[in-house]
Amino acid sequence: MTGICATVIGSPDLQADTDLFTHGLTSLNLIRLVGAVQERWGIRLTGLDVHDHPTARQLTLLVESRLNGQSGA
Repeated sequence: MTGICATVIGSPDLQADTDLFTHGLTSLNLIRLVGAVQERWGIRLTGLDVHDHPTARQLTLLVESRLNGQSGA
């Protein structure tokens, strides 16, 4: 997830616990990120999901919970 986020934002030094919004995530990048997650894992995230889970580590946990059939809320 960190690699996907880093690629989408264009920041190879992105860390797993870095807030994506303060590190340059734009609305267009948000759309790209959601698409990349759906393509990679088949999980559909919303902008609100990313807003509520603004780091790569938090997004990883959300995706894992959804893959395991939990709501991820």
